[in-house]
Amino acid sequence: MGQAGPPQPPCRHSRPSSRCHSWSARCQFTPAPGETNDFHVRSFYFSAPNLPGAALYTQINSGPQRTVYRQRVTLLSENPDGTITGRSFAFVDPARFVDAWDKGDALHALTPGDLTAGFEAMPGSSCDMIWRRSGEASWEGRIS
Repeated sequence: MGQAGPPQPPCRHSRPSSRCHSWSARCQFTPAPGETNDFHVRSFYFSAPNLPGAALYTQINSGPQRTVYRQRVTLLSENPDGTITGRSFAFVDPARFVDAWDKGDALHALTPGDLTAGFEAMPGSSCDMIWRRSGEASWEGRIS
C-alpha cells in the first residue's frame, strides 16, 4: 500500500522502528451506578508478510485492573478507486497476543490461520470499513 494509506500518527512505541506507528487513547464513558467503564485503547501498525495489505493491531483494556476487553487485527488494502478497505479479525488464540506491542516476532509471523472473523455480519454485509480521503489530512468512512 505504501504512502497511499491513511495518515500514520507519530510513534510512541517502547521500541520504535521505521515500521512502527503507535498511539494510545483513553476513553471514558458514563458508567451505570456502581460500574466502571474506563477503556484504554492502544493501536499500532506492524509488518506481517504472510497477510495481505497493511496490518493494524488494536487492544482495548478496561476497568481498574486494565484487563483485556478486545483485541483485533485490521488489514488495510487500497482499492482501485482510491478508497481504503479495513477488515477486522480476532485471534484464534487471543491469549498468545495480549500486549502484542511486546511480541513483534509473533505478529510478524501471523498467518490467515491465526485469525478469525472479528465481527459477525448480517447476510449481505461484511462489516468492512471503507475510507475515502476527505481533504488534505482527513478521512471519512462507512461500514459496508
